Amino acid sequence: MTNRFVCRVIIAAVILGGSGSYAIGVPLPPGAGQLQSLPDAMTGAWGWSGKSCANANDDGRVRVRPRSVEFFASAYRLIGIVIGSGGAVRATATVSEEGESASSPGTIHLTLVKTNHLRIHTSSGLAHIYVRCTTPH
Repeated sequence: MTNRFVCRVIIAAVILGGSGSYAIGVPLPPGAGQLQSLPDAMTGAWGWSGKSCANANDDGRVRVRPRSVEFFASAYRLIGIVIGSGGAVRATATVSEEGESASSPGTIHLTLVKTNHLRIHTSSGLAHIYVRCTTPH
């Protein structure tokens, strides 16, 4: 095994790609790289709409932090974060659901569609494009 190959191996996460899955010991897709946290452009308060942004307790709000994504009733604590050549981020996470005492493994995909539009897709089936909140609560 060459050092170049070892550097491109995913060491601690299973990453789902657009056309396949990448598991422990499999090289990263071309142009992909591991991150310590989510890009700054993705962090902040997001909502389904301006109405969601205006109410800090709205079901449609999501708070994206450098190492977590917090929805109204669930939270994804990010473990392994990988960014693809197009800027899309895929991460493995520990998922906590409101009212549940145990957590479970999951994945989350984030793509900055436009400067103020973030697509989030989770392993639980959530898929939505959020707008950036201009007045974070």
